[in-house]
Amino acid sequence: NSIQPAGFYIVALSSMPYSNIYVIFLTVLYVITIMCNILLIAIIFYDHRLHVPKFMAVCNLAVVDLVLSTSLVPGMIKTYIVLDNFVPFNLCLVQMYTYYTFLSLEPLCLCILSYDRFIAICFPLRQDSINTNTRMVYIIGAAWFFGFTILLYGTSSIPTLSFCGSLK
Repeated sequence: NSIQPAGFYIVALSSMPYSNIYVIFLTVLYVITIMCNILLIAIIFYDHRLHVPKFMAVCNLAVVDLVLSTSLVPGMIKTYIVLDNFVPFNLCLVQMYTYYTFLSLEPLCLCILSYDRFIAICFPLRQDSINTNTRMVYIIGAAWFFGFTILLYGTSSIPTLSFCGSLK
């Protein structure tokens, strides 16, 4: 028999010294990250000369970075500005799954990008035949499938745990 709370109270930002400076810095950094990643994705999407495996890997990394930062930072900013520090249990699970999934995808995306550069450096004459757009889509799809499924078990097992301690 497990005990599940209705949610949790986030108290870290309110108890931190100079938290307003931290939140302002975090907000500015978040806005810059979002704008730069969207600009990068838009440039790659609209310029058909950039539809090559190298830029597919770069765009993949930008999307992962965009979702990773969006899964955590806006909630922290809302908690500080609105002063509503209660997070429902299910929303906490969704946020945790999203954050950890994309956190695990980021090194995989860097590996995909380094794989593409490895092929370009070691096999410059055969690069176009080894690393095609179709192969890059398969590699990226496999990484995303792995990232989404590997953390599904961990997140789905959390509701079976019993929470009897503090909700802060």
